[in-house]
Amino acid sequence: MNKILLQTVIIAVLILTGCSDPCEDVVCGPGMCDDGTCICPDGYDGSSCELLTNRIFAGSWTISDLDCNSSELGLLTSVTIVPDLNYDQFTVVINLGFDNFYYYEFNATIKDGVLESSTNFNNIPWEFSGSFLNHDSFEGMIVVVSMYDCNVMLNK
Repeated sequence: MNKILLQTVIIAVLILTGCSDPCEDVVCGPGMCDDGTCICPDGYDGSSCELLTNRIFAGSWTISDLDCNSSELGLLTSVTIVPDLNYDQFTVVINLGFDNFYYYEFNATIKDGVLESSTNFNNIPWEFSGSFLNHDSFEGMIVVVSMYDCNVMLNK
């Protein structure tokens, strides 16, 4: 009888210790835990889904390569991305600074690492789009529709 009771206790201990929940101590903010790893909803990133997408890419970016068919766009000297907290976790404000003191500001969205924007300056349509290769580099295009286009690479 004692032998059966001992075997039952050993089996119960083995079963209970083998069934620990890998998500028990994992905090995922707005995300969900799956086998100990946070799965973040759209608009959130980070190991605990603690970062809003529009804040990950915020800051000043250095132009590492600029290939333009326009002397004016070739004067691009700065790109700054600022989170737009008035909208949602995808919206940012793009600031383009030019050597000739022109300065353009427009809204854009960043979703799944892809930046997209289109706007009008003086009734001329502009587009700025591309992909973030990681949190520190971007590759894309600036297009002044029907006039100019630039391939641009940025680094943080």
